[in-house]
Amino acid sequence: MKTIIILLSLFILNSQFSILNSTLWEVKQDGTGDFTTITAGIDAAQSGDTLLVHPGIYYENIDYGGKDIVITSLFRIESNDRRYIKETVIDGGHSGRVVSVNSGETKAAILSGFTVRNGRDPYCGGIFVEDYTSFTVQYCIIEHNHSQQRVGGVKAWTMRATVFLIGNIIRHNTGGHTGGVWIGGGDGSFLCNDEPNSIYHNYGSRFSDLVLNSSTQAEIVIDTMTVQTPDRFFLDYDDRHTPPGFEVIVNHGKIDPVAADLYVSPHGCDDNSGLSPQEPLQRIATALIRIQPDREQRRTIHLAEGVYSPSLNNQWFPLGMRDYVDLVGADKETTILHGDDEYVLLIPRGRHNIPLPPKGEQIFTIKNLTLTNAFDASGYSRPAFGALWFTAVEHFTLENLNITNTVTASDIRSHRLNQFQSCNEFTLKNLDINNNKICTRRSPSPSRLLTIHGMWYGDTMYGENIRIRNNHSETGGGRMFTKGVPHEPQPYHMTFANLEITNNSNRSEEVYDWGMQFTVGAKIRLINATVSGNRVPSARNPAPFMIDNYYSSYELSIYNSILYDNGGEYQIFLSRHPFYPGGPDIINVSHSLIENGEDAIIAVYDVPFILNWGEGNIDEDPLFVGKYNEFGDKNRYPYMLSEDSPARGAGTLDIPDFDFPEYDLAGNPRKVDGQIDMGAYQYHKPTTNIEDEE
Repeated sequence: MKTIIILLSLFILNSQFSILNSTLWEVKQDGTGDFTTITAGIDAAQSGDTLLVHPGIYYENIDYGGKDIVITSLFRIESNDRRYIKETVIDGGHSGRVVSVNSGETKAAILSGFTVRNGRDPYCGGIFVEDYTSFTVQYCIIEHNHSQQRVGGVKAWTMRATVFLIGNIIRHNTGGHTGGVWIGGGDGSFLCNDEPNSIYHNYGSRFSDLVLNSSTQAEIVIDTMTVQTPDRFFLDYDDRHTPPGFEVIVNHGKIDPVAADLYVSPHGCDDNSGLSPQEPLQRIATALIRIQPDREQRRTIHLAEGVYSPSLNNQWFPLGMRDYVDLVGADKETTILHGDDEYVLLIPRGRHNIPLPPKGEQIFTIKNLTLTNAFDASGYSRPAFGALWFTAVEHFTLENLNITNTVTASDIRSHRLNQFQSCNEFTLKNLDINNNKICTRRSPSPSRLLTIHGMWYGDTMYGENIRIRNNHSETGGGRMFTKGVPHEPQPYHMTFANLEITNNSNRSEEVYDWGMQFTVGAKIRLINATVSGNRVPSARNPAPFMIDNYYSSYELSIYNSILYDNGGEYQIFLSRHPFYPGGPDIINVSHSLIENGEDAIIAVYDVPFILNWGEGNIDEDPLFVGKYNEFGDKNRYPYMLSEDSPARGAGTLDIPDFDFPEYDLAGNPRKVDGQIDMGAYQYHKPTTNIEDEE
């Protein structure tokens, strides 16, 4: 013991500690030390003390509790024998973060020579540092930690949290945002170059190995990363908060990227090459890690049919995307991403401070998938999201997707089942958003089935053949939500063609959100939309379309559309807070069936607007085919037009700067004999009975 104490004293002195008035406590599981658990030792220790932890697996979630103490294994005591790092384990038991340091500790609080593993927490699975706190981590292996929303391995980002990393191996961690390490916002976080860290084989939907939001170091050396030349999928740093000429030097890479398409199957194996359908990988995330993007020769990750889920085949969700790599399923009915009622499925990273490709060039495509049983319960930290969460993602296409049986639940007043925030130049095509549920433990709560939120001058998006149906909100809304930006003369341009919003409901009598809401400075065109059968018990918003404009004017143009049977006499509701000037707003309606005609538009707060009631508008029963056909069989598309519908052939083909889709929502030709119907469906004489898919 004398030798250990002498060597430990030298270790403490080298760690800038004073040993005066300090106490050495020993932690041994066999009962021969002062404590059998690390937590008991922390409770007894005072700042300046040291816990010497002997080998063993300690199933604990430890918290330094504001104390500047050293917790160390025998690694530095016994001649740097790495065996002690592997044999002295703090295991979080997949329940909570393993190490928490968030009560004002300084860098004199040290963790040294441990394996830190199996943490699981919404914000950080492994080592969590926050709130004006500093912490030193040295000679540790940090592995197999997971965070559903944020960081798997080490997180020191909020409220000037600072971390010092020396000689660690950080690997096999997964996170909803970052897999390995996320550092930023602190004062002088430090990654040692003399004893460099290794950060590899981590996976995050936005960034996998390392994110630096700030650094005072002009140069950082990493011994080993997943690849030796990392792109933003593995490494990201903020140019605005790093020194001029900042550089990250990577000495070694664990893998060589694959410059080819890759194949994935639920029955594959990650030891396979993934280069053919006969040797598929199993994890989609593994393919994202291994593939080498190429702008000149786009790559594709091919997904075989089957169900991909964490429980069935060890999938890591949520998924991100890589630039110039497409994700393509075999068929949207048979290629299924299943969130196990626990995960958001897709969270691609944004492109902050990264040059955009030329106009019209798409960075990635996701197509031919069913996204189901996604779940997000965010607590108080942020709004809850469902299957999709895209923020500042630009130039992409989503095509042939079913989004179903997804739930969001939150304690705060906002839900976004599928969000596209600050996204530009993207296309949504052949999306079916059905049978999803939004609930909250706090009411009322605005709820959004599809959020499209512009940010920059002249942003654009295009939606074609989108069905939003049979979705329900327990205590909030259920609206499709679009939002522009207060910039003129270049507002956010949105076009929706063949859009169905039907049979959505909101059970709350307090919240006024459902149907479709437009806000703030957007220029929106609805072409061949069908909005019908939606229900809400509240009189606060008596219409399926709510236009809530705060800052600047908007223009909404409705062509060839049907707004009918939405539980009230109004179809469009205009609102502007009286403290925000603006307007007049413009509504153009042409060749559309609007129940109650011009009287279906109501404004509050004396909202100034201009209504251009064009030619071809009618106010009649559209005579939908209904849920059942004449034989008593269920119709797959109950909002198709019947043979006697007044909406048949009543649309216009004269819409400026617009090319009509080739097909309607049912996959039938959009135009017949040079004519077009109102609504999302073109009438075709039925030949067979099609069973309802629900």
